[in-house]
Amino acid sequence: MKKNQIRKALLCAGIYLALLYLFMFFERSQGITFIKAVWYSLATLTTVGYGDVVPVSPEGMLIGAVFAILSTFFFAFLVGLVLSLMRGSLLPMIRMLRAGGRNWYIFEECTPRNRSIARNLRKEKGRSLIIFANTPADQNEWNSLETDEDRGPAEIGQNTPSSINNSSIRNSSIKNKTPEIHTTLTTEAVIRRAADKSRCLVFCMDDNGFSNYQRAATLLDSGAKVSCLSEIAPDHVPSSLILFNPYISCARQYWGKYPVRRPDEKIIMIGSGKYAEALLEQALTVNVLHPDQQIQYLVYGDWGEFRLNHPYLSQVCTWGDSLNFASQPWNSDHEALKAADRIILCCDDERETLAIFSDLHRYVPISAAVYARLSQETNADMICFGSPDELLTPENVLHRRLEEMARTMHEIYLTSNNLTSPSWEELDAFKRRSNLASADHIATKVRILLGEQSGPELTQEILDAAFAKWQEEWPQKKEFFRRIEHERWMRFHLMNNWQFNAVRDDRKRLHSSILPFESLDEREQAKDDYAWELIGELRNKGSSHV
Repeated sequence: MKKNQIRKALLCAGIYLALLYLFMFFERSQGITFIKAVWYSLATLTTVGYGDVVPVSPEGMLIGAVFAILSTFFFAFLVGLVLSLMRGSLLPMIRMLRAGGRNWYIFEECTPRNRSIARNLRKEKGRSLIIFANTPADQNEWNSLETDEDRGPAEIGQNTPSSINNSSIRNSSIKNKTPEIHTTLTTEAVIRRAADKSRCLVFCMDDNGFSNYQRAATLLDSGAKVSCLSEIAPDHVPSSLILFNPYISCARQYWGKYPVRRPDEKIIMIGSGKYAEALLEQALTVNVLHPDQQIQYLVYGDWGEFRLNHPYLSQVCTWGDSLNFASQPWNSDHEALKAADRIILCCDDERETLAIFSDLHRYVPISAAVYARLSQETNADMICFGSPDELLTPENVLHRRLEEMARTMHEIYLTSNNLTSPSWEELDAFKRRSNLASADHIATKVRILLGEQSGPELTQEILDAAFAKWQEEWPQKKEFFRRIEHERWMRFHLMNNWQFNAVRDDRKRLHSSILPFESLDEREQAKDDYAWELIGELRNKGSSHV
């Protein structure tokens, strides 16, 4: 209970006791005791009025009139309390019991970020239940959970139109078969009411990633799964904990939607910070297309800390790629801006991004496509990415399809090397990230095989065509395919500060395969063929999306 509520309760109790003692004093001629005064007050406040105690003094009658008047407010208070309990915990509890066979998506509170995730979850097929814990039932903010069929795209933080009433919400819920419940119950209390706690998924999505991680560690003991927004990357992650890094998710979403399609593309990045760093890291490991590629990266901004954390960047850009960190301001070289194929504006501060775009558009005659990381579309002359509705999707937050690909890849690796362990759950955080990075590159491999025929989605037809093309070209282009995968693998390890050593030592980040492809023996060159075979495995499992 909050302090102001405690003060109000104490004040009301003090006034009530004062009235009781005054009533006793003025009616002392009747022998009124404290117990009789309490009885009289309760009989009057509840409108029962037995008449066994009746004030006779003018002062007593006045106090009795006060009790009589307060009876109306007392009755309204009781009705409000009952309704509040019913709406806040009782009715939600009944609805939860009726939805015992569904998957439960539990949010710690009703925030704009949680509403955006919930809105995307409602688009999924299957029976599920969305629950906002620690949330008063009379909040109307859940109106924003309507589907896109009911209203246009909603941006994070946008207020809900007051014209939408609860009946439209109920109809929307019925249509999508995904009810939403607001309850004052705590998250732990909600989980306790679940028939199958393994079907509960709790979202810890506060702005503070460290507190999210601590909270997630506590909730894991309840038996529920937890999705946690955090940059923390522990060595071992429980299978029931899903870590969501918004910066990596944004980078993955951008390069998946707007991939490099030419091996000589000139890319300029303007900005610095967590989004920019994630975009560059993802670019260097996913844009591996051809042994003769000559992709040029020119980066403006404050990248001092990034370069200190990645001391082997000069070894990452092998083949013909180049990575240059400009020391001068971005607008000091108009010729480079005019020659670029794409310009990415990726400041953490969106106001800075908009200011740069304004100057760029005003003073530089560019022909390049301009991409800007913004939470919403603002200008037709640039392509915006990274909006909440794009990032806060079930795939990005839960990594379902990406992790499925990574798991499958690990299983193929174990089988092809006659190994039975370690299982996916036994892998440390780095090896999991390595498999996820390999799965990220599947879309690039499909584009290498099919060219412009490939699309943003790895559909069954696309996978069939890509695998058939790979089988057809494998005998003649075996070395080409192996070079691409080895380069991708080596870049990922160099970005994570691994180095060559004749004797492998994972603890010291030393590996015997961090060598140019031609320096590897035949067995080592063939070791990563499974990365291409995964296309066939995914084809057998059905369609998947990137």
